[in-house]
This record gives sequence, structure tokens and C-alpha cells, in this order.
Amino acid sequence: MKTIVLRINKDLRNYICYFIKLGISILLLMIYGSAYTQKKYDFQVNINGKGTPMNLITGYSCSGAYGQKPIFVLGSKYETLEKSQQILSQQYKYVKKLTLHTTNSKHFNMYDQPIWFFELDTFLK
Repeated sequence: MKTIVLRINKDLRNYICYFIKLGISILLLMIYGSAYTQKKYDFQVNINGKGTPMNLITGYSCSGAYGQKPIFVLGSKYETLEKSQQILSQQYKYVKKLTLHTTNSKHFNMYDQPIWFFELDTFLK
């Protein structure tokens, strides 16, 4: 009986070390996988061409609090649609072939304006 108890006590340490190593390995693989997935499937638009670099703005211009509040709150609190159009036009003034579209959608995903969403999706493809 004593030999069995001693063997369990000796092996228990090895089992615990093994499962800790296994758990850390799985955790590291999950972190690596999530970082790779986020990079691969992030919403990005690359524009190639000559001239001035451009930023694509997903909503009304705001004070930098984008993502913390809904766009319609930012649009009504910080800027009007006309002011946003003026700011965007100023930013893109060196783009020769610019067509600036604005929408009444309150969300970037445009659930309330699905036609705009499909037009944007088609353009990006």
C-alpha cells in the first residue's frame, strides 16, 4: 500500500507539469490564431496610385471618439452633414476623380439602408 501511495505522489507532480505545459501551449496557439485571424480578415481598403495619400472615413467627422458612441450621436453632437461634406471635400481636394457619396444611414453597416451596403460591398469587390 505504501508503494502505491508513494508512486502516485511522485507521478502527480509530473502530471501537473504536463497539463500546465499543455495548457500554456494551447493558450499560446489561441493567442497566435486570434492575432492572425484579426489581421487577415480586418476591414481594410488599400488604394494604390499617384498623388497624396488618403484616409477613408467610415462616418461623419468627429472629435476622435469614434467607436465609443453611435455615429448618429457623433454626427449630431460634433458636426453637421454639410460640415462633414466640406471637411471630406477639403481632405480629398487633390483627388482628380472624386465622387463623394453620403447616406442617411445611422450605422456604418447600413442595416437601415441595405441598398447603400450592397453598393459599397460591390464596389469593394
